[in-house]
Amino acid sequence: MLKKDLSLTPKQYYSRLSALSKNALVKKYEGKLRLTSFGKLVYDAQSTIEKGLRDLVKLKVIDSLEADSTLSKEECDNIINTLIQNQEIKAILEKRFS
Repeated sequence: MLKKDLSLTPKQYYSRLSALSKNALVKKYEGKLRLTSFGKLVYDAQSTIEKGLRDLVKLKVIDSLEADSTLSKEECDNIINTLIQNQEIKAILEKRFS
Protein backbone atom coordinates (compact mmCIF):
# COMPACT_ATOMS: atom_id res chain seq x y z
CA MET A 1 0.00 0.00 0.00
CA LEU A 2 2.76 2.44 0.93
CA LYS A 3 4.66 1.63 -2.23
CA LYS A 4 1.58 2.47 -4.31
CA ASP A 5 0.75 5.65 -2.35
CA LEU A 6 4.26 7.03 -2.88
CA SER A 7 4.48 5.88 -6.51
CA LEU A 8 7.75 4.07 -5.83
CA THR A 9 9.27 1.39 -7.97
CA PRO A 10 9.96 -1.88 -6.14
CA LYS A 11 13.68 -1.08 -6.13
CA GLN A 12 13.09 2.38 -4.62
CA TYR A 13 10.72 0.94 -2.01
CA TYR A 14 13.09 -1.80 -0.83
CA SER A 15 16.11 0.48 -0.96
CA ARG A 16 14.41 3.04 1.28
CA LEU A 17 13.05 0.35 3.55
CA SER A 18 16.56 -1.06 3.91
CA ALA A 19 17.93 2.38 4.81
CA LEU A 20 15.20 2.87 7.43
CA SER A 21 15.96 -0.53 8.89
CA LYS A 22 19.75 -0.01 8.93
CA ASN A 23 19.24 3.27 10.78
CA ALA A 24 17.03 1.58 13.40
CA LEU A 25 13.92 3.55 12.43
CA VAL A 26 11.76 0.54 11.53
CA LYS A 27 11.75 -3.11 12.54
CA LYS A 28 9.63 -6.13 11.72
CA TYR A 29 7.42 -7.32 14.56
CA GLU A 30 5.30 -10.40 13.93
CA GLY A 31 5.74 -9.97 10.20
CA LYS A 32 4.68 -6.30 10.15
CA LEU A 33 6.86 -3.23 9.85
CA ARG A 34 6.65 -0.88 12.81
CA LEU A 35 8.45 2.21 13.95
CA THR A 36 11.05 1.60 16.62
CA SER A 37 11.21 3.87 19.66
CA PHE A 38 13.95 5.81 17.89
CA GLY A 39 11.79 5.93 14.74
CA LYS A 40 8.93 7.42 16.76
CA LEU A 41 11.29 10.04 18.16
CA VAL A 42 12.56 10.96 14.69
CA TYR A 43 8.98 11.10 13.33
CA ASP A 44 7.93 13.38 16.20
CA ALA A 45 10.92 15.69 15.62
CA GLN A 46 10.14 15.91 11.91
CA SER A 47 6.52 16.69 12.69
CA THR A 48 7.58 19.50 15.04
CA ILE A 49 9.85 20.96 12.35
CA GLU A 50 6.97 20.91 9.84
CA LYS A 51 4.76 22.76 12.32
CA GLY A 52 7.53 25.31 12.83
CA LEU A 53 7.84 25.84 9.09
CA ARG A 54 4.13 26.65 8.88
CA ASP A 55 4.67 29.36 11.51
CA LEU A 56 8.03 30.54 10.21
CA VAL A 57 7.02 34.19 9.78
CA LYS A 58 5.63 34.27 13.32
CA LEU A 59 8.80 32.65 14.63
CA LYS A 60 10.86 35.36 12.94
CA VAL A 61 8.78 37.99 14.74
CA ILE A 62 9.45 36.20 18.03
CA ASP A 63 13.18 36.14 17.21
CA SER A 64 13.10 39.91 16.87
CA LEU A 65 11.86 40.07 20.48
CA GLU A 66 15.27 38.87 21.65
CA ALA A 67 16.79 42.09 20.34
CA ASP A 68 14.30 44.17 22.34
CA SER A 69 15.72 44.15 25.87
CA THR A 70 12.89 46.36 27.15
CA LEU A 71 10.36 43.49 27.07
CA SER A 72 9.80 41.47 30.23
CA LYS A 73 9.46 37.68 30.27
CA GLU A 74 5.70 38.07 30.81
CA GLU A 75 5.39 40.34 27.79
CA CYS A 76 7.34 37.86 25.66
CA ASP A 77 5.12 35.00 26.90
CA ASN A 78 1.99 37.00 26.05
CA ILE A 79 3.23 37.70 22.53
CA ILE A 80 4.15 34.03 22.02
CA ASN A 81 0.72 32.93 23.27
CA THR A 82 -0.96 35.35 20.88
CA LEU A 83 1.07 34.39 17.81
CA ILE A 84 1.56 30.64 18.24
CA GLN A 85 -1.37 28.26 18.59
CA ASN A 86 0.54 24.95 18.76
CA GLN A 87 1.17 23.98 22.39
CA GLU A 88 4.31 21.97 21.57
CA ILE A 89 5.97 24.94 19.87
CA LYS A 90 4.84 27.28 22.66
CA ALA A 91 6.49 25.03 25.25
CA ILE A 92 9.76 25.01 23.29
CA LEU A 93 9.72 28.80 22.91
CA GLU A 94 8.86 29.42 26.54
CA LYS A 95 11.88 27.33 27.58
CA ARG A 96 14.02 29.44 25.28
CA PHE A 97 12.94 32.72 26.92
CA SER A 98 13.26 31.40 30.49
